Amino acid sequence: MWGSIFGRVFGPAGRGYRVFFGGFLLIIGLMFRPVCILILITLVVAASVHLGTGGGLEDAAHAIEDAIMFTGLIFIAPKNTV
Repeated sequence: MWGSIFGRVFGPAGRGYRVFFGGFLLIIGLMFRPVCILILITLVVAASVHLGTGGGLEDAAHAIEDAIMFTGLIFIAPKNTV
């Protein structure tokens, strides 16, 4: 999807909405684990794009650190959540 025109036009908006509304759902505690998984997938793709374009670990560090944090949040999700 990275190379398609659809992905280049609608990809950034989709990722932005996913992170914005996902963050909102995390704050209010709804759908905690599914949102963490969606944001984790977004961050893994971001890190792989940074590393794939030759950016190195300096460019991908923020996405990798946040991916590790969201992986931890999946395991320590609050009680009574999906």
